[in-house]
Amino acid sequence: TVSRFGGDEFLILLDGVLRMEDIDRVVKKMIDSVADPIEFEGITMAISASVGIAVYPNDDLEIEELIRKSDEAMYYIKEHGRNGYKFYSDVEQE
Repeated sequence: TVSRFGGDEFLILLDGVLRMEDIDRVVKKMIDSVADPIEFEGITMAISASVGIAVYPNDDLEIEELIRKSDEAMYYIKEHGRNGYKFYSDVEQE
């Protein structure tokens, strides 16, 4: 499930994920798919994605806290080079 949260922020819900490696695979594929340059009316545009990830129930049980923690992880990746992803649990340990 994908929904626009506001501005340039989107929430993605991955249901039924059993392994963290599955999250890695999906996020890498998503980042790679938006990284392909787009040409529009003779102008080439490049898009990047900075993704913060919070995992239920490991990071929290409440949706508001999961959103806040994924936001914190997203801002971490934006401050450290952009175009990547970070799990909240990794940010918390640094």
